[in-house]
Amino acid sequence: MKGNVSNISRTYATWIAGAVAILACLAYGSGRAQEAQKKTPPTPGPMLQDGFLELQSPAFNIRLVRSSQTVAALVPKSAGDFDFTPGDLLVERSQDGYYHLGDLDLRLRQDASGEWRGYSTALARKPVTALPSTDKILSPGRSPAFSAGEPGIT
Repeated sequence: MKGNVSNISRTYATWIAGAVAILACLAYGSGRAQEAQKKTPPTPGPMLQDGFLELQSPAFNIRLVRSSQTVAALVPKSAGDFDFTPGDLLVERSQDGYYHLGDLDLRLRQDASGEWRGYSTALARKPVTALPSTDKILSPGRSPAFSAGEPGIT
């Protein structure tokens, strides 16, 4: 009986070792295949076509995307190259559906039983309409995501 248990244990150990070896080879091969694939550079989204506005405050250097008026970079002057935004991923995140500091989502309904209507500046980007500003005051634009007359915007 003892000999059978020992043989069974060895058989299971051999199967387990073989399975682990196969899984390790598959994982290694899959990782090597992914390394071999060349990464294509990201395509800038349409929100970056109009460039940027560079602004400064006493404490921050601020970079706004001109077409969306969203924050592309928020860098404290005292912290060197630290950025509060994922500015290094701006090109990858410049397509529709990515949210940036300054994007708005708004859901409204007429009354308690009415249908909800959603408005978003991030889901389908369109350039904002710039409003006049002075060197002391930056006036934000109005987004086409919020059409005139809806939701009560003029």
